[in-house]
Amino acid sequence: MSTHSLERAGDRGGAGPHVSLETVALEPRQASLPAVVHRLLRGRYLLAIALSGACAVAGAVAGYMALTPKFESKGLVRVHPVMPRVLHNTENTQVHPLFTSFVNTHANLLKHDRVIAKAMQSEEWRALGRPRHPEDEKKFRDALEVSPSREATELISVSFSDVDPRAAKAGLVSVLTAYEEIYGRGEQRAEQYIFTQVMDSKRVLEDRIAALRKQIRDDAEEFGTDDLDKLYEAKLEQAQKLAEDLAKVEAKLPAQDEEGAEAGAQQAEMTPQEIALVDTQMAHQLGLLKDAQTILARLRHAGYGENHPDVADTKARIAALQAGIDEDARAWRESRVGAALVVGPGGAGAAVETTAKLRERRDALRVAVTAAEQETRAIGSKRLRIKDSRARLEKDEKELDLVNNRLDQLSQDSKLQDVIGRVEIHKPEAVPAWPDRDPRLKMAALGFLAGGGLPIAALMLLGLIDPRSRYADQARPAGLAAPLFGILPQLPKNLGDPELTTAAAHCVHQMRTLLQIGGRGHQVYAITSPTAGDGKTSLALSLGLSFAASGSRTVVVDFDLIGHGLSTALRVRPERGLGDALATGHLNGHVMPTRVPGLSVLAAGVGDEACISRLSEGQVARLVSELKLEFDTIVIDTGPILGSLEANFATSVADGTLLVVGRGQHRGQVERACAQLASLRANVLGLVFNRAHSTDFRRSAASTSLRSVAGDGSASRLAQAVSGRGVAAAEQLGNLDPVSRTVALDIVR
Repeated sequence: MSTHSLERAGDRGGAGPHVSLETVALEPRQASLPAVVHRLLRGRYLLAIALSGACAVAGAVAGYMALTPKFESKGLVRVHPVMPRVLHNTENTQVHPLFTSFVNTHANLLKHDRVIAKAMQSEEWRALGRPRHPEDEKKFRDALEVSPSREATELISVSFSDVDPRAAKAGLVSVLTAYEEIYGRGEQRAEQYIFTQVMDSKRVLEDRIAALRKQIRDDAEEFGTDDLDKLYEAKLEQAQKLAEDLAKVEAKLPAQDEEGAEAGAQQAEMTPQEIALVDTQMAHQLGLLKDAQTILARLRHAGYGENHPDVADTKARIAALQAGIDEDARAWRESRVGAALVVGPGGAGAAVETTAKLRERRDALRVAVTAAEQETRAIGSKRLRIKDSRARLEKDEKELDLVNNRLDQLSQDSKLQDVIGRVEIHKPEAVPAWPDRDPRLKMAALGFLAGGGLPIAALMLLGLIDPRSRYADQARPAGLAAPLFGILPQLPKNLGDPELTTAAAHCVHQMRTLLQIGGRGHQVYAITSPTAGDGKTSLALSLGLSFAASGSRTVVVDFDLIGHGLSTALRVRPERGLGDALATGHLNGHVMPTRVPGLSVLAAGVGDEACISRLSEGQVARLVSELKLEFDTIVIDTGPILGSLEANFATSVADGTLLVVGRGQHRGQVERACAQLASLRANVLGLVFNRAHSTDFRRSAASTSLRSVAGDGSASRLAQAVSGRGVAAAEQLGNLDPVSRTVALDIVR
């Protein structure tokens, strides 16, 4: 059988550590499409066939009657790709570079609102007596088909369909006539409109060119010449010379002002300009700074903004030089604190002019530098404006030449358009005699398929939203870590299918084998279910029989104190049983042997229902501890996990728990049962799907297992047991359910 491994359970507080169980469990094979349909229909085959047949016939009749055959009238519109040449080539005498797009535009114009409205107002269409409501206009548009030809790109196929052949012709003729009047002959009006627009553009360009020429003349007259480049260079050189003279005078002033001060204090307060007089390195750095400032002044005078890359780079260089000068000056002053100033000839001590005269020269030079800079900026601004005006003038003159050429072409095209049109229209001459298409058979086939499939789809949808678990792969919640441990089939009471009953017995034996091999050290197994009626008692007894048959000393405990199904199945109901053993904490001889060797039962006694409210985990744990001393395997049949108190205690002390889910169980109940077991920290070994359809069971079982069962004569021997001594064995073992009886017959034959 197909299998996958069980999850390892961790330690649980209060119940002792659980030994890991690494084993495998039964799992259905991947479902095919027929299997999915089978699950969703949930056995409603006769209803599905009946409804599908009736709806298919009704759909076919409705589809055939839904539509009527239509007549189609056809016409053509030809768009000439070129026009005859008159004097020289124009765009109309050459193939249009976007001719396909041009043809598609005309095709779209054929269905334009203006064309449709004008066509429905024509005499041909009004003669038919058709109404002109908005919905009728939509029908008219839907009846019109326009499609450019793929074989001949200059052709546009136009057709009109209607149930009346006269309406088919009238509709097409009306559309083509309306299109010709609005767009075909309207090309001449379009040419005239284009000519007017081009003339307006020419006048605008001429006015703009005249204004630019006047502006250039006015700017040139201000300086006496329109070549301001040389004038600008001269003024810039003059401003730079004045700035250099000013810098020299300002460099002498600090030395004059400080003359007579103490040597140490003088050196401590000397500026970089003063230091440069006695330090060649400082003088070199100041020279580099002055050069960078001169370059920056030239850039600004040239009209470059602060964000220009050259301006930004120069400013960064000036900042770096200034920072280096400040740092060198500070180091120089610190190294010479207290030292005497020694100035050679021509240095700081050689005063050529008095301080007053130097200051007077400085002030005069400052005024001159400011005036020179302002004049240089003014010339630079005018120079840039004249350049910009000349560039715009050149551009406008070129554009004016293009406009004049366009006017010549339009003049030729307008003369040609008066004689030859670009669009040629071919209208139908006769009313269509036969319908172009008859969709009734096609619609009947579609109606047949749709009508036949709708009931099946509806029934499958009902099966999809049905919350009950009808098949094994629907029983396991998506979030449950434990796998699907096994599948048990729905067996008839008379066990009429020997192969199926033998496979069911082998399924129980395989579950027992997996528990023995994968769960070494496990002795106590609790069997529960979400609600009553899922078949947990059947599985508990079947596993007990299988464990006993394997040579294990086994006891089955009827811990379902309300249903006590296990005691009923084995026809054991003592006066004092499980309830007394729980109350006293000792078995006291309450465990009784059965007629199956190695199998004992601890049955529920009469009146044990009253002790449910007094149960505690300690009582259950002590009882299980005593049973472990006498038996190898303990199988506890407890009540439903969602409806009994005793199930909580049994699953919490058991080494492993199997959750039995019967076919038809609500999936929400299964999810709540799994959540309840998780809250109890129960070691859930897996789910067992009970009462599965025989086809679902066979699909889940491995083919090798079925072949081994069928090949070794087990099925035939079981059939003999059922027909012969199987009845007597069933009577000896009590009122067993079909699964338990199958296992019992399998181990006694």
